Amino acid sequence: HLERLRLVDGEPMVLESSHLPLALFPGLDVADFGRRSLYDILREDYGRAVAEAQETIEPVMLTPHESGLLGVARHVPAVLTRRITTDTRGRIVELGQALLRGDRSSYLLIRRVSELPVQGSRLPQRVADPTPAPAARSPLDPPTRHTPVTEASVASSAAEPSKPRRMIHS
Repeated sequence: HLERLRLVDGEPMVLESSHLPLALFPGLDVADFGRRSLYDILREDYGRAVAEAQETIEPVMLTPHESGLLGVARHVPAVLTRRITTDTRGRIVELGQALLRGDRSSYLLIRRVSELPVQGSRLPQRVADPTPAPAARSPLDPPTRHTPVTEASVASSAAEPSKPRRMIHS
């Protein structure tokens, strides 16, 4: 278990916690994270290159302990990210979470659309749409098929409950 308090210009910004299988990374607890990143150490010292990290992002309220570590008032909102990181062989190398100060956090999310499947991706492949796309479409706004909502389609979708999604695939 690795816990780090990340600073920006001497000010606490992120409280990060990583769970790594110590059997794969003996001696990791004495690594110098002030000079090298965790992922650089995993790649260079242990031969485990990180290939993918799946993250969730959610708003949370800090506990008094977390507030103290981050140097903010008690029960201040924060952003919690939870991460599952895999190496190039698809093995899980890290389960992590990070608490980011809500008063100093922002995210830029970029969505790119590719017509070609990404090899090794765990995401479902895109189904081709036979409807021609308008000529002035943005590449970040892919064509979609619009299906009118009717009482029959609502009844059909209500009769089929959705299956829960699993975060870890075996």
